Amino acid sequence: MILGGHFSFETLKTKTKGAENIINGLNEITNIQMAIFTLSLLVCKNGYILKNETEFCPPNYYGKSKMIGEYLVRNMLPSRMVSLLI
Repeated sequence: MILGGHFSFETLKTKTKGAENIINGLNEITNIQMAIFTLSLLVCKNGYILKNETEFCPPNYYGKSKMIGEYLVRNMLPSRMVSLLI
């Protein structure tokens, strides 16, 4: 049983486009000082321990979408708005 489309390519495209839309909106509004972006544990396989904040090992398309979302946040938002907590 697949819950919430976590294993579909369509999920990857939809979540990536949604992250892009939010980032583009944040870039257009000049008075926003900070945005909070959260990730799922599914950026890595269950039980995997990250060695650093940019290492990922997503087990499915849902995890890949979260990995891409973080990449977009790091690379499309001004550094003044990006403060990540892992």
